[in-house]
Amino acid sequence: MLVAQDTKPLLVMKLSQTLTTRVPVQTDINGDIISYPAPSKLRQLNLYGVPENLIDDWYLDQGTVPCNAVFLDYSREEWAAMSSPPSLAEMKNKIIPHSGLIECYDCSKIFAGNKMNKDSLRTWIKKGIIKVKCSG
Repeated sequence: MLVAQDTKPLLVMKLSQTLTTRVPVQTDINGDIISYPAPSKLRQLNLYGVPENLIDDWYLDQGTVPCNAVFLDYSREEWAAMSSPPSLAEMKNKIIPHSGLIECYDCSKIFAGNKMNKDSLRTWIKKGIIKVKCSG
């Protein structure tokens, strides 16, 4: 069963910059798509939910990219303009090879109830302690 992506985690991820404007989907261990954003959801998001660059290849995402994401060869703008998503078969054919995240950490708990501090995130990345500070 497909599930809409509606949670708003605070994820810090390392990925190829060329993927930040592509559409993320979740797949199971067999490579079948199990979750994808509704085009209407991307239309509602500021800048179509594109992750924000923190430093180098590290990005901050607040709800559009799950840690087990792969990316489709559709721009977020193209996706948001669709009245309905393509079929699962069409989506599967559009998965960009080797497009999974390199690293991904959920920093939601550490900032729960507090204002998120991007400078702290950058410092943790530079020091190599982001994994220690945020759950993986």
